[in-house]
Amino acid sequence: MRQLLPRHLFFSLLAFLLLSSVHAWAAPCPNTVQIEGRTVLCEGEETILRAPEGAGLSYLWFKDGVQTGVTTRELQVTETGRYRVQVSGTACDVSVSSEVPITVNSRPAAPNFTVTPSTAACAGTALAFSVNNADDALFIYTWDFGDGNTARGSNVTYAYDLRETGVKPYNVTVFATSRETSCESEPVVREVQVRPLPEISFTEENSFLTCLPDTVADDEISVTAIISNTTQEPYLSDIRSYSVDWGDGSAPVQYRPSDFPISNPRPYTAVGDYTITISAVAGNGCTEPFTQVYSVSKEPKAGFSLGKKRADENQQPPCVPVIVTPEDSATGGGLSYVWSVTPDQGYVLESGSLTEANPVFRFTESGVYTIEQIVTNGCDSDTASQGIVVGWPQVQPPAGGVFCGPTRIDLSGTGGGGVPGGGGGLFIDKNLGEEITVTISINGPKGPTTRTFNSETFSYAYDFDRPGTYTIAVEAVNECGSSNAIFQGQPQPPVQVIILQQPGLPTIANPGIVCEGDFVELTPTSTAPSFAWFDTDDPNATPIFVGNTFVTPPLPAGSNNFYVAARDSAQGILCTGPRRQVTVTVNPRVTNNLIDIGGQETGSVCVGGVSAALTGTKPSGGDETSPYSYTWLVSTAGPDRGFAAAPGVNNNQNYTPTQPINATTWFRRVVRSANCSPDSSNVVEVVAVEPVPPSANVVTPALQEICAGDVPAQLVGSQPNGGAGGPYTYRWEVSSTEPDAGFVAAPGNNNGENYTPPTNLTGNSWFRRVVTSGSCDSPSQAVRITVSPAITSNAITASQQDECSGTAPATITGSAPAGGNGNYTYQWQVSTSGATGNFTPASGTNNQQSYTPGSITQTTWFRRVVSAGQCTPSESNVVEIRIRPAITGNTISAAQEICSGTQPAALTGTTPSGGSGGFTYRWESSISGPTAGFNPAPGQNTGAGYTPPVLTRDTWFRRVAISAGCENPSEAVLISMLPLPNAPILTVKDARACVGGSATLTVANANGNTIEWFDAPTGGSPLFVGTTFVTPELSGNTTFYVQARNNNNCTNATRTAVNVTIVEPVADAGPDVEIIQGRPTELRATGGVTYAWEPAESLSNANVANPVARPDVTTTYTVTVTTEEGCTATDEVTVTVIPTITAPNAFSPNGDRVNDVWEIGNIQNYPDARIEIFNRWGNQIFSSTGYATPWDGTYNGESLPVATYYYIIYLNSSEKPISGHVTIIR
Repeated sequence: MRQLLPRHLFFSLLAFLLLSSVHAWAAPCPNTVQIEGRTVLCEGEETILRAPEGAGLSYLWFKDGVQTGVTTRELQVTETGRYRVQVSGTACDVSVSSEVPITVNSRPAAPNFTVTPSTAACAGTALAFSVNNADDALFIYTWDFGDGNTARGSNVTYAYDLRETGVKPYNVTVFATSRETSCESEPVVREVQVRPLPEISFTEENSFLTCLPDTVADDEISVTAIISNTTQEPYLSDIRSYSVDWGDGSAPVQYRPSDFPISNPRPYTAVGDYTITISAVAGNGCTEPFTQVYSVSKEPKAGFSLGKKRADENQQPPCVPVIVTPEDSATGGGLSYVWSVTPDQGYVLESGSLTEANPVFRFTESGVYTIEQIVTNGCDSDTASQGIVVGWPQVQPPAGGVFCGPTRIDLSGTGGGGVPGGGGGLFIDKNLGEEITVTISINGPKGPTTRTFNSETFSYAYDFDRPGTYTIAVEAVNECGSSNAIFQGQPQPPVQVIILQQPGLPTIANPGIVCEGDFVELTPTSTAPSFAWFDTDDPNATPIFVGNTFVTPPLPAGSNNFYVAARDSAQGILCTGPRRQVTVTVNPRVTNNLIDIGGQETGSVCVGGVSAALTGTKPSGGDETSPYSYTWLVSTAGPDRGFAAAPGVNNNQNYTPTQPINATTWFRRVVRSANCSPDSSNVVEVVAVEPVPPSANVVTPALQEICAGDVPAQLVGSQPNGGAGGPYTYRWEVSSTEPDAGFVAAPGNNNGENYTPPTNLTGNSWFRRVVTSGSCDSPSQAVRITVSPAITSNAITASQQDECSGTAPATITGSAPAGGNGNYTYQWQVSTSGATGNFTPASGTNNQQSYTPGSITQTTWFRRVVSAGQCTPSESNVVEIRIRPAITGNTISAAQEICSGTQPAALTGTTPSGGSGGFTYRWESSISGPTAGFNPAPGQNTGAGYTPPVLTRDTWFRRVAISAGCENPSEAVLISMLPLPNAPILTVKDARACVGGSATLTVANANGNTIEWFDAPTGGSPLFVGTTFVTPELSGNTTFYVQARNNNNCTNATRTAVNVTIVEPVADAGPDVEIIQGRPTELRATGGVTYAWEPAESLSNANVANPVARPDVTTTYTVTVTTEEGCTATDEVTVTVIPTITAPNAFSPNGDRVNDVWEIGNIQNYPDARIEIFNRWGNQIFSSTGYATPWDGTYNGESLPVATYYYIIYLNSSEKPISGHVTIIR
């Protein structure tokens, strides 16, 4: 079957051929209108209609059939209407486009609104915003609250969440949107004042929780909360006051910020929760609450008791089921409960729950259960548990144990009496049963014994009277079972009783007679594991010692009785036998054993001497029927150690030492009587005395050097110590030969502590003091007194006698003195009252042979005092230095404060008086201070007045008045520098602005200074005063200048320049391009930092420099570039879209003039296209550059057979070739 071209393709081709037959020069002008924008607009918006572009074309625009007068290619439309364009040209006929309808809708009226409340509200307060005369059916109202939040509606409420201080304004905006046209009104903006809330925080020293011990009674509860303010700045200092509701029912209490930390005025007196509310009032009047629950609780203490009863009094068996009711006795506030039963079976909850205080359990099965209670509160948790037996009976014999000798144990039943595991018979519990049988089985050395009782009340006791081991087993049976079931069906563990053999009476030898205070060892002669010793025969007494040998305490005189019993142990039990009495007879101890030396307990002797005799009393006590024996002991180690037998005869009542004593020695006497312990006497101490040490016998002065006729000073001896101690005696001695020999008794009163030498001494004399203590002499170190000739040749002279007031005279010369000891010292003295006036030490260096005076202002007299050793000082002659009249009245004015780097005002001076005639002047300056560092002032400095130069630092000035060679400086005046402010530093040194725009210039370091802006580097009036200067609109590069002015009205030295460069943006959208329909192309714009392309349709991203465009029709894109400075510029680029080709896949070259050639649609748009056709063997059968003559299905003039052929179309060098196949059909 032949495949032909589709019918629509055929007729399209036919129409093209018919139109092609019309004259080419009569073709109509292109008139397709491009619409840039929307066709439905809101008032104030516009759409651009754009006619086709072409050489020689003219345009005429119509609105609603009426000429608009616009003859440009583009028409800006802002009104409703139907628009056409008439296009004419030199190469085409006049044509008129289709109508383009444009609708322009009016905008809604701007809505007005009210805010309630109208005054500044606190943050968190709901503000009501209401549009006046709103019509919700026609309009949507959109609100912007100025903080990033929005809402819709004619009546809305909004609360600002703001944490700051002071008051903050917000601009609230509302606009209306038409529901019909979606046009928006102009926005209406109104400022709303909001008072922020502070951020507050508080802590409590116990974290708002007090846990009391459970031992605290309810009427003893008294809890104080201590709250600290942890609010941070800036809120802390902004808060005016606090109101605190302590949650105890009392009225709120007012506090100042300084009152913190605070505590509740009324302590909390009960367990519970107290809601504390702290309301902080900020400086703007807004109140912010802080709420925290303070819990007063007790540490929990679990506890409960169990009540048990039959579920039904008539039930059978009577012992199960049972109702068990825990009675809660737990303490602590705010308790929560958890109950559990182990094992978790055999019961149900009769009432309540496992988390209530008093649940009730129904136990339906016999068994042993543990009921546990856990109580918890904010403080802690505690657990209590109790075991309970359900159904089965219980029986428990008394506790067994180990007993000494025969024992009777009561095994009676007392009807539920007794204590489990304790004495007083059996513990028996029928456990709500009505019948019970009790069986008691005993096994031991006496053989087995079994007794059975059919009641819980009976009498029975058993005698355990043979040593050995016994067991007691019991069992009880009621209607619900045996007590053995409690032990998993095994017999109840028996109780064991052990009977020990009791020890016999011990034997012991007679201890004999001892002395008072002695110790006696007592040891039994019989054997036993151990013995117990007593000091009384009371059978309930506690032993004073346990062991084989007992050492008595020190015994008093008379008869002393002790008791001993044999003791054995087994199974941890002590078995004590009968006691035997032991009597010890005690004689009185030896007394009156006393010794002394010379009637004292202490004596002394010179080192190396022999002590005097020691005397002892006659003793008493002991065995007075036999004589006493004595032994004298001596020690050099101490009064209580190191004693040995004294040398010589040492066994008499008294003792005479025979050997020298070189150190302190102690003596004592030991007395013995019969078998009594020896008795030691008191200790006598004999001290070996050393001579008084030289350091304790010192004479001063050690040396006196005096001149003939002088009186020597008294010799003073130190207060002695050491030796044998006081009293001390003295003896003064003198030698005229040497310090170590030739001493004789000093003349005059020579036995006192001090000594006054005679006045007739000559040459050298040595004196010493001898101190006697305990017969030991101790001489001091000798001191010397030397007598020399008197001082002579003490004279002074001065070269000039007249001086200026305030000047320093020349040196006063002193002669070399003679006499004395040759070692001279000098002191120069001055007087201003005359040659015989009151002389005082001269100032400066006054201890040399000659003296240079300092400045003096009045007539002064000088003299020199010469000293040598301890000779009487020599006074020289007196020299007078007279002073010329002083210059007075030399004052200048005045002190000044100037800005650094400026010139001060001129200084003036008064006319001086005094002096010796006329005056000349010299001005001086100093940068060191008002009294030092002065040098001649710069410039003209010899006049009565002076004009200082420009100064940059504090400077002192003074004027020196000169008269007859005498000078008088005035008091200095200070010209102090006021500091200049730092030169302004700008946040942007070189600013940039757009043409016709302005730049914002800001100083970063105002530092409290006034900032002034100028258009010149010097002079002129400020353009603006303030830290931030917004320049006027600029058309060219401009330089501004800024200076800082401080509180002293000083400006920085040089104004800071700041350049503003005008930026002229240039937008480049790149060259126009052509693309094949459906192909993309990359647009490339330059000239900015941000880009905005229009229209955005068919662009990959309208906000980048190089978007990818994929238009379906020829489109002109406009790019708006924005520079770094915010300047904008635009440029256009046109993307011409060439329709893509369409190649049919078949044609029929059969001569019927229908599809006789292979027509390629739109190929005329590619005049340089190359078409190549191949047969199935790859042979090229057709090739053409351009396609003016379509292929007719022949090759070399011959028709080709019906077959499928393959083609490659090269549109241009940059496009990928198009390949496919075409079939010839006939």
